[in-house]
Amino acid sequence: MSLVLLTAVPLIGHLNPLLRQGEGLGTRGRDVLGVLLSVPLSRILTALVGAAFLKGPMTDVFAAIAVLPILIVLSLLSSVPPALKASGMVVCDVLAHY
Repeated sequence: MSLVLLTAVPLIGHLNPLLRQGEGLGTRGRDVLGVLLSVPLSRILTALVGAAFLKGPMTDVFAAIAVLPILIVLSLLSSVPPALKASGMVVCDVLAHY
């Protein structure tokens, strides 16, 4: 029965759900790659930062405490200008882009 369904979908012309599934596979692949690379890259970066500034390795707790305020400040700095720009836009202008 599933073979009939798979062959009937292109004949009917409903390719949009199949295309969305194909696009989803690409984003999931990037997500999985990001998760797999995050741990080794974070280990390397904490070792480099610890060697450069502390003359020794950083512990995980110290790295989290030291990096968290930096990440908060950077995220605020990167989100404030677009938010200010968006707050000054009229709804008609926003909808015109779509």
